[in-house]
Amino acid sequence: MCLFKKRHTFIWEDISIFEFTYTTGNMMNAEVFFKLTLEDGAYKASYKKSGVPVEKAEVHTVDSDFAVRLGALLKSFSVEKWDGFKKSDKHVLDGYSFHAYIRNLKGQRISALGYMKWPKNYNEVKSALTELYTKL
Repeated sequence: MCLFKKRHTFIWEDISIFEFTYTTGNMMNAEVFFKLTLEDGAYKASYKKSGVPVEKAEVHTVDSDFAVRLGALLKSFSVEKWDGFKKSDKHVLDGYSFHAYIRNLKGQRISALGYMKWPKNYNEVKSALTELYTKL
């Protein structure tokens, strides 16, 4: 009997949902998020900066090329290895956290979260997402 979950190669070319959120402090509106959703055949990309209320987040209709570029970016940093990451530093009060969730059209999912603990390439991914989304 195999005790390890069999991993399939994540298909990055057909992302249907992408959410990446992180906090920048413990004050109101201190979270940043990047989102991509596919609804009725159209992609919507959302970006919220720290200090901005959720209802003022930027929302843009984007083409499938944006989704492909996002998938290539995430693949380049091996974000599929983040799946199942769930770590926290229980000794820190008022720290920073993140959450990532990705699903493709085949139903494959990647989910990760952390509080004062980060998966490999976390800062690089955060910087690359900021660069990609601020160009919208």
